[in-house]
Amino acid sequence: MFVCGVNEKEYKSDIDIVFNASCTTNCLAPLAKVINDRFGIVEGLMTTVHAMTATQKTVECPSSKDWRGGRAASFNIIPSSTGAAKHFHMELHFHIFSGCQIYSRNCEI
Repeated sequence: MFVCGVNEKEYKSDIDIVFNASCTTNCLAPLAKVINDRFGIVEGLMTTVHAMTATQKTVECPSSKDWRGGRAASFNIIPSSTGAAKHFHMELHFHIFSGCQIYSRNCEI
């Protein structure tokens, strides 16, 4: 995974598959890199807030994944995990972030 301003110099022409990072990673990684390079970051926590996504339920129903996944997305703020922190660890070599995301009907929290 490549994020402009963070690790695009690691790209080599023999790489066949290239993909860009998630919206969360694209927003946080450049800022985190600048702060970390200049001052150092000991630990970080990122929280993202999303509107409903295509995979969320619009009405209350059972979820095989977890009990929160069965809540109606249009009426609840649903805590969830985010893969962005994982990408920070694996791809961008920032071993300082953990993260969560919050889904809501709208982003007015």
